[in-house]
Amino acid sequence: MNSELATVRFAPDGDLSVATIDGEIDESNNADVWDRLAPALSVPGPLVVDLSGVSYLSSAGVRLVVDVLQHRRERGGTHLVVPSGAAPRRLLELTAIDRLTPLHEDLSTATAVARQG
Repeated sequence: MNSELATVRFAPDGDLSVATIDGEIDESNNADVWDRLAPALSVPGPLVVDLSGVSYLSSAGVRLVVDVLQHRRERGGTHLVVPSGAAPRRLLELTAIDRLTPLHEDLSTATAVARQG
């Protein structure tokens, strides 16, 4: 699915699901991104959210990440892909998101850890 600012893709991957977000997440498209993530949020098992293609994450985007984590807590958990060089990484560390869920460097590491439980 596409919007002017962000693209969201969702695909089951065996015993887990992967949602990939590219572009920008801010107040103007926060609700749209949430709606596009809805199919991934309801699937049981671990969810990996790949934010490596996110070039901008506002405070509304951080709130979206927190909402995803809270929503998925009892459905299998969430793992985030946010490489060290990615724009959102420092903001997610400053807001202590890394204390709520792991921030992985790449998709293969995130999926391997998610499958381990």
